[in-house]
Amino acid sequence: MAESAPNIVDSRPSALVSFLNAAEFEKQLGQLSSAEWNWGPVQEIQTRVLKCHPGKRCTFEITMRTERGSHELIGKVFTEDRSDVHEIMAGIQEAGFRGDSQFAIPSPITYLPSLRLLLEEKAYGMSVREVFLEKESDNQKEAAVRCALWLAKFHSTAPRIGPVSSVTKLMSKSRSQARKLSRLGGRFAEKAGYLLAKLEVLASTMGIVEICPAHGEYNPSHVLTQGDRTVVIDWDGCQVRDPARDVATFMIVTKWLALDRRGAIVAFDSLSDVFLQTYLGERGRDILERLPFHRAALCLKHAKFCAAYQLDRWQEKTMAMLGEGLSTVGLTH
Repeated sequence: MAESAPNIVDSRPSALVSFLNAAEFEKQLGQLSSAEWNWGPVQEIQTRVLKCHPGKRCTFEITMRTERGSHELIGKVFTEDRSDVHEIMAGIQEAGFRGDSQFAIPSPITYLPSLRLLLEEKAYGMSVREVFLEKESDNQKEAAVRCALWLAKFHSTAPRIGPVSSVTKLMSKSRSQARKLSRLGGRFAEKAGYLLAKLEVLASTMGIVEICPAHGEYNPSHVLTQGDRTVVIDWDGCQVRDPARDVATFMIVTKWLALDRRGAIVAFDSLSDVFLQTYLGERGRDILERLPFHRAALCLKHAKFCAAYQLDRWQEKTMAMLGEGLSTVGLTH
């Protein structure tokens, strides 16, 4: 019997229940196992929630025990139809990012419309986030290089599929983020105001940008390394936009990781620089002029996140991200 409601790891046992019809889920996996995957009848299905975004999507691990062994998949269930994610992943694989390639993504297996459920291959390996957080690991620089090489190849060769994101859309989000931070008053509001004003100026002078396929949330948590292979996961944010945004995302999330490791900022900045220089060596220096804008916008985004959820040391982290954003665009307020 499918056990899709209980979650043996996550402390929110109802997380998946609110997204998924357990009976229909069990039925469809049983049909796929016997008729399409040739795994035979299902004897047991277990699920483990990995990450949920309430009202949007939930990602979970599926372990199926059949008469022909145990099989692991990743499921991603959405609150609205996202069949496009399966199509995007298939297109990327066709462009040279198949599961057995040096630079790869997980194989999309199928999309079940009635459940709004994407099933994909489970990718194995250590996340680059884990590598970066290891104390003085010899693998950190290599991991940063591999992340840059993967992204450079993706930007150069992947098909332009997915929605198109523009500076206009980005600035709309930045204004909303700044408004929310302004409600905190004091230095939070002051710094958010200065940062938004500078972003407005930079956006007005951006000009025409050559866009390309973009991951959407390219960061150390979404890159796995296993042997010589580098695999990138989490494709529901894929779009077409300025390549500088993916580069900036990786760099700012790496800075974000440093905030949880006191005294690690210099080391993590060094890893970001290795990543950037490797990327520039592969694709040229065209993004450099626009990179401060995207880095600063992402700092504003992360500052808003800190303030909204008020997790551990949220005031310190909010101020740190605002300060980083201002420094990136040459301000010292």
